[in-house]
Amino acid sequence: MIKRIFGCEFEKIVNNKNSTGLFHIPPELAPLYAAGIKKVSGRNLLWLTGENENTDILKNDLEAWLRFFGDTETQVHLHCLPWEDPYIDNEIAPGTAGEKTRLLEDIKDNKKIAVITTLAGLSIRLEKKKDTSLLIRTIAVNDTLTPGQLIQVLSQLGYHEKTRVEAAGDYTSRGQLLDIYPAGLNYPCRIKFSEQGIESIKRFHPVSQISNDTLASVK
Repeated sequence: MIKRIFGCEFEKIVNNKNSTGLFHIPPELAPLYAAGIKKVSGRNLLWLTGENENTDILKNDLEAWLRFFGDTETQVHLHCLPWEDPYIDNEIAPGTAGEKTRLLEDIKDNKKIAVITTLAGLSIRLEKKKDTSLLIRTIAVNDTLTPGQLIQVLSQLGYHEKTRVEAAGDYTSRGQLLDIYPAGLNYPCRIKFSEQGIESIKRFHPVSQISNDTLASVK
């Protein structure tokens, strides 16, 4: 039914694995067509868009249309600059690092994905599986780390010390407590240290600063 609604060109793309995409549709319909292609073909989707497009809006629209078609499994990712680009910024951007981390994790776990990127974004190198430890670090309860050692790791990953964590890439140190906002998560975590290492990890609300759920580990 979806093929009949979208027409012949859509059906050719779905049936041809070597097809490069749609070229004759209004831009406002692109997220709808992309979701339809992903739903009908069952393949992973690479959406190459313009450098000046608002990719956040495209991501939200694509996710909405995928839900409309009943696809609740596909993870939509942005893979765009800036990321380690000396012409834009020679520092890691934690927010973009978080996107890259989530994409690497989903590729490693063979999840269904749709990736929105640009020509410049395609130049960004994705680490091989053996190199992901350079970008993804798991911190767990009972790890024999000191606050200073963890702060050193965070600094190497591009995190910045703040008086209060409010966004991805922030961390705050207060003696044996370390608040961090992991780039790959949508909530901050509070890590409590003891003489032996990490005693507990809890997520907390960034506004009220009240900790709640206890976690065994965090990436």
